Amino acid sequence: MGENQQQPKSHIATRLNILFFFVFIFFAAVILRLAYVQIVEGEQYQHDLEKYSIRQLPIPAPRGRILDVNHNVLVSNKPVFTVTYTSEQKREINEEAVAEKLTGLLQMDEKIGTDKELIKKQLNYRQHYQSL
Repeated sequence: MGENQQQPKSHIATRLNILFFFVFIFFAAVILRLAYVQIVEGEQYQHDLEKYSIRQLPIPAPRGRILDVNHNVLVSNKPVFTVTYTSEQKREINEEAVAEKLTGLLQMDEKIGTDKELIKKQLNYRQHYQSL
């Protein structure tokens, strides 16, 4: 046997190297994209988060009262307002000042009132909520 004859090379090692190269390129692209999203576009996403974290919900008008045959009130509508506080990260809020401001708005009324009074009260609440 001569020295010029060579054993056939295995192509598996070459194929694995090519596969590892493409996997490396793929993960490098993913890491670069994540860095771009966090560093370059992070401020815009933070702004969008703050913009959509405060929501004003419309207050529907009362539907009226339900009366029986003798015109006795079976069901009357009374608006019930709910305030929800959600703490935010990276934002300093003076919770006592907000609570003081809301105390004047959230007084308990024992009197139900007429529909006109309820609508007037509802409009007053809406004006106060919009000023917060």
